[in-house]
Amino acid sequence: MSETPKERREAAKIRRRWISLGEAVAVAAVLISAATLWNSYAERRSAEADRAATAQKEGKVEAALVLRARPVDDGKRLTIEAVDPDQVIQSQRLILPSKLDVTPIETAGDARIEARWLADALKESDAKRTAAGDLRVPVAIVSRFTSKGEMHDAAAVYQLAYVREGHLLGGSSIRLRGLSLVGRVPEAQAKKAVDGAFRR
Repeated sequence: MSETPKERREAAKIRRRWISLGEAVAVAAVLISAATLWNSYAERRSAEADRAATAQKEGKVEAALVLRARPVDDGKRLTIEAVDPDQVIQSQRLILPSKLDVTPIETAGDARIEARWLADALKESDAKRTAAGDLRVPVAIVSRFTSKGEMHDAAAVYQLAYVREGHLLGGSSIRLRGLSLVGRVPEAQAKKAVDGAFRR
């Protein structure tokens, strides 16, 4: 039985409606897929940014070197070590104020400050006495150290505490007492920072 023109028109309308509906469903599916893909990409970027920020923060924490000094041999020297046991000092450069005219001192392996390196300069300095009776002078310490297998550099200004003792037959000697942190500085600014600290 053949279709009448009216029936053919109706059938064509129905087909067009189904095509339109199919196209709408396809477009919706594409939009949903795009939104899902974008959401996944945004979450991945956010997670990567969080991981990078955490790693950077951990790196800064690892690289924050704080030194502890202990007098040895009645103050003839200070042994120096990192407060954090995971940090190991490899080498150091000690920078004293320009007015003391002491060439920067390099150490490797055995981190220390020896009184004999500074005795002549400290005897001549006009260092201020603290309430406890110690004298003090600023020193910049530039350190190269390892932390969890990674190499780091750090620079900071410390106050070096010492006493100057006179002797019965004349002359005097220097006994080192310890270090206290003043503040961290960029390595390139270490000399300027220690000179500034000495003037205050």
